[in-house]
Amino acid sequence: MVKRADQVTGRAFAACVDELRYYAGKVERWWEAGWDLLILPTVTRQTPEIGELMPAKGTDLEGRHTAFISGSLRMLAFTVPFNVSGQLISLPIGMSSDGMPIGVQIVAAYGREDLLLQVAAQLEGALPWVARRPQLLNPSRKIPAA
Repeated sequence: MVKRADQVTGRAFAACVDELRYYAGKVERWWEAGWDLLILPTVTRQTPEIGELMPAKGTDLEGRHTAFISGSLRMLAFTVPFNVSGQLISLPIGMSSDGMPIGVQIVAAYGREDLLLQVAAQLEGALPWVARRPQLLNPSRKIPAA
């Protein structure tokens, strides 16, 4: 990604920033309909196995060879739009049957970090997670060689 960044021109970077601003404006207008919160899963599927999201070779839209994390965009589909607009908090609300964390993403309108923090505090009080730890080494899981 660092090598790819060296190839990005100032004009291309500015165009991407403009696209992000345009997108963020559309997201901001959604909240004008009177919504307070949007609640989504943090990721689209269960926690990946260790090594599952290793970099793979691919090509970008211009046909250049790149390294990318295979499958990560599909897995992060709920998170990426609000990472771009900067309006979310993700909380480790539960644990799966195999001991891995399950996250919930809460999104609020621009400037409503107060609401996000209030709801997060209430959820932490109701479902405390500070003492939870994921089961890192489960004997039934096979850890791929590096």
